[in-house]
Amino acid sequence: MIHVPLVIHWPGMAPARIAGSVGLVSIAATITDAAGVPPMTGLDGASLVPVLEARRGTTGPVLGVTGGLSFAVHGHFKLVRSRGRADAWMDLLRDPLEYASAPNVGPKDVARLTTALTLATRAPSPRRTPPPVIDADTLRRLRALGYVD
Repeated sequence: MIHVPLVIHWPGMAPARIAGSVGLVSIAATITDAAGVPPMTGLDGASLVPVLEARRGTTGPVLGVTGGLSFAVHGHFKLVRSRGRADAWMDLLRDPLEYASAPNVGPKDVARLTTALTLATRAPSPRRTPPPVIDADTLRRLRALGYVD
């Protein structure tokens, strides 16, 4: 996971710094919420507007799944799972480059991150919509452009 500052601004919003981690998956939901547009269906992620308006940190873990690797981050602790390996715990405050396992993870953090990651990697999102049906002409044009095989 790469740690990158996120800057959000819109008219009427007072500047503030929010401690906590968020995922890019929440950007679309945040923009539509701030613009007053109805939420989009079929997307994961939750609006960050309530967090920004309350000027407080996020309330839930940030989750990521890619290939055989999955992770959950909350506060300064990170749980990393990889197929065929033991769970790895990181303390991002003490070791931001994630070189060593964290020996000081408390039971509440263990329970929160383990539960969140287990649920995220076992159950598909209930908000997912079925893939779009692509008609033959569109498929032919996509193939001609090299987008699909």
